[in-house]
Amino acid sequence: MFKNPEGFLDGKRIIGMYHSVPFTGTIVSSRSRYGGGVQHYVVLDNTIGVYGQGRKEIIVNSTDEQDISIFTVMED
Repeated sequence: MFKNPEGFLDGKRIIGMYHSVPFTGTIVSSRSRYGGGVQHYVVLDNTIGVYGQGRKEIIVNSTDEQDISIFTVMED
């Protein structure tokens, strides 16, 4: 069985803020970022509005120097 590398959170539910908008969703895939860290593709539970555009999915980073996205893994 394949085991996710450390920092990859595929299948985990998360809660957080994206461009100051609260969200909940599920990480469907993760990848290593050039220069370090992990990037996560998230399918949202509900559409959120960011800069006048509706979003059903977002990309968040495990380390975000610009504080665009902050998230926490929800308990199983």
